[in-house]
Amino acid sequence: MKTVKNMLLIMGVGVLSSCSHDLDRNNVRSNSGISSAITSSNITQSNNTRTNKTSKTNKNAIKLTPLLRFDVSKYIIEIAKEKTDDWMNRKSSIPAVSMSQPTKKQDTTDYPKIIKDEFETTANFKNKVSDQVQLKKEKMQFLELEYQKELKQYKKIVKEYELNTQEEKNQRLARKKTVYTDYVIESIESILGVPAVKDLTYNADLSVFSATLYSKLSNFRKDILINVPIEIAPEFKENAAYLLPDVEFQINTNDDSVFIFKMSVVFRGNVYPAKVINQKAFSLR
Repeated sequence: MKTVKNMLLIMGVGVLSSCSHDLDRNNVRSNSGISSAITSSNITQSNNTRTNKTSKTNKNAIKLTPLLRFDVSKYIIEIAKEKTDDWMNRKSSIPAVSMSQPTKKQDTTDYPKIIKDEFETTANFKNKVSDQVQLKKEKMQFLELEYQKELKQYKKIVKEYELNTQEEKNQRLARKKTVYTDYVIESIESILGVPAVKDLTYNADLSVFSATLYSKLSNFRKDILINVPIEIAPEFKENAAYLLPDVEFQINTNDDSVFIFKMSVVFRGNVYPAKVINQKAFSLR
């Protein structure tokens, strides 16, 4: 039931004063984020029983557009994807190649012009010419060897740089899904904040409260039902301000939206099952 794309994002019930989000040891930080009001957000992925706790996010995160009439679930995903792209494309931590590519060196020696003297034999003149030719040849060989040594060193440095940058890219790709889901959780925390319950009306025949789940940071609302035994119902309603909703979100199969997958309400340490009446709608009203 839990697939890679169907991840559960648990919205906790405590209140945070502020948060800072550390994504990895390469000093990857979210420098943005509205003050969140959630103690913990867990994410469960397929084939992975680990639960990753989101850390705290600071107060300057998402620039929150007026949350009036748009699909907040898609907005959450868009924010998370945008931040993930920024994280993936951030400046490399690998130092750039500082060595310039070497070029072939030319022999700039100012060789004297050899002129045959009147009192010089032809054989002696030819020997002087031959010596100069050999000298030029040896100089060119030396320059070529120097060039090849520098070129070899340059290629080695470039190769190391390419390997390191590819390794860095692979590491980012390997962590992309985790980073993305962390940002989804951060977006949920920043946009929706701590959930709360109000407008409780009890149906004694069904032992069910109808109520409104809402956000204290935005005008998000959902109609819900809470299963509460009749003997506890009066006290439950009287303490509505202290009810702690525990909301579990799931990313849809298209990876472009989130919806409430499961929820419950905690009161005096007891958990009361709850459900959303209209699951399809996840918009702000």
